[in-house]
Amino acid sequence: MKLLHIVLNDFTNDSRVLRACKVGRDAGFKVQVFALYGDGLPKLENLQNYSLQRFPLVSKNWGRNYLILMVKYFEAFLRMIVSGLCSKPDIVHVHDLNAIMIGYVVAKFTGAKLIYDSHELWSGSSSIIKFPDCIKKPALFMQRFIARRANVNISVGGHVAKVLEEEFGVDKVHVIRNIPELAKVEKKDLFRKEFCIDADKTIILYQGAVAAGRGVETLVSAMPFVKDNGVLVFMGDGHIKQDVIAQVTEMGLCDRVFFHPAVAPAVLLGYSSSADIGVSPIEPICKSYELCLPNKLFEYIHAGLATIVSDLPEMAQLVETYELGSTFSNNDPKSLAVAINRYLDHPEVLSQAQRNSVAATKILNWENESTILEDIYRKLS
Repeated sequence: MKLLHIVLNDFTNDSRVLRACKVGRDAGFKVQVFALYGDGLPKLENLQNYSLQRFPLVSKNWGRNYLILMVKYFEAFLRMIVSGLCSKPDIVHVHDLNAIMIGYVVAKFTGAKLIYDSHELWSGSSSIIKFPDCIKKPALFMQRFIARRANVNISVGGHVAKVLEEEFGVDKVHVIRNIPELAKVEKKDLFRKEFCIDADKTIILYQGAVAAGRGVETLVSAMPFVKDNGVLVFMGDGHIKQDVIAQVTEMGLCDRVFFHPAVAPAVLLGYSSSADIGVSPIEPICKSYELCLPNKLFEYIHAGLATIVSDLPEMAQLVETYELGSTFSNNDPKSLAVAINRYLDHPEVLSQAQRNSVAATKILNWENESTILEDIYRKLS
């Protein structure tokens, strides 16, 4: 039995798809991944859980206006469909709106079962709302058309799944969250060593994309109101990182705010555990962000951190259910500082939240979550 995953990225740090590949292999499938070629990456790889084919595009460096993007998509569409038809998969697991048409055509002409895995709420995403209606409306129509014909639909959170059930007109969208595997994480104090942070300082961590809508500017703006024994570490990269560095410099916070590049998934939790508090200050700039349940939140939990999140429904519900930390008023630096200072003033409260995170991992782990996906694969096969 063959299982084909299709993604339209270079597949370097896609932890969700990597975990799904392992589930497929353990269920007895020969697993293959189609992705896009990135400079310096191998075009073909044969790894323990899957084989990977990256497709180079002639149009890759032609630009980024809407017409050129359509040309790039059409080229990827043709290349992946030809290879997909030759591969003759039994199940096609397609990830996100941009790859859904490719997966649908491959499944249609090979007789494969189709799984549509929507990693976010595309109708309300920051990505698609920027596109003109002449692109956005056909894309969302195509998504609904194919989702209603897919054998299984999957999403990443309960609130998003409910919206998709209404949008697609389907009875069931399965929820499979982006939760790490259960592993013993040893605290290594990597940030303290690298940035020479004193032992009496409490480390506040933001990890993930340093991008618009993620609340990174709000987090920096909160630091003047945070007590002196709190320091902030950003771990990640993104298109506004240099702007955030400039903001830190302008506010005179260079001795309290530090920047670390993104790290590979295999070592991520070791770095995360070097902090004390994890912050997810997502801004509700679109419906997708409002209902999001980001990877970083589960990574904070598995790293044994107390968590502070924006007061958004999916994140707040998780934090409150397992008593992992607290929420703050969206986009409000002073409210965020109050939430942080509560832990700085009351170390026992911080310690309790951290213990609750460790306890929550016994339920919130990929070993439990993956049983849903394994059951889907087995039933479709």
